[in-house]
Amino acid sequence: MTPTIVWSAGEPTSDLESDPWVAAVRAAAVPYAVAVNAVDTRSEELHSTVSERSILRLDNRLEGDGGDPDGTQRVPGPWPFDPLSVEVAEDGRSAVVHGCSIDKWVLTLSQHELPPSDPVKARAMVIKLDDGTYRLDTTIGSDVPCESDHLTIGVFDPLPVGDWEYDERDVLTREDEWAWPIDG
Repeated sequence: MTPTIVWSAGEPTSDLESDPWVAAVRAAAVPYAVAVNAVDTRSEELHSTVSERSILRLDNRLEGDGGDPDGTQRVPGPWPFDPLSVEVAEDGRSAVVHGCSIDKWVLTLSQHELPPSDPVKARAMVIKLDDGTYRLDTTIGSDVPCESDHLTIGVFDPLPVGDWEYDERDVLTREDEWAWPIDG
């Protein structure tokens, strides 16, 4: 279930919102955040907006966080991102969306406060599949300050709490649906 999102200054309104590459970044932001917080990457919304390679990286990250409550992370809402430009590859099958974001957009067991909201440069890599649909493939932040006129922050209401302590076997993936039970 997707929690309500409360926006700091209304939903995103940049001039690039109608660009399909930017729309792909936006479409993936909520399903990705929900998957992180639920420790569950099986949702159709996630698989229809995020590349399989990126989901596999998320599975590995979540499994690596398991068993270490101090390493466990939750995200307070969808990835804040103000797109500034889109750089489409010559073959038209991928693009880099450059923009501003918030560094370290996470909550941890010891850090329950929202991260500082000073914008930094970030980029999102998006791929276009053979069927013409787009998938978010990678996001990369930085610590380089960025000027943003349209960065709005969406926070889940209520903020995620979840179980800060889980085992790597608690991570739910689509691979789990195909696995044979092994008794011991």
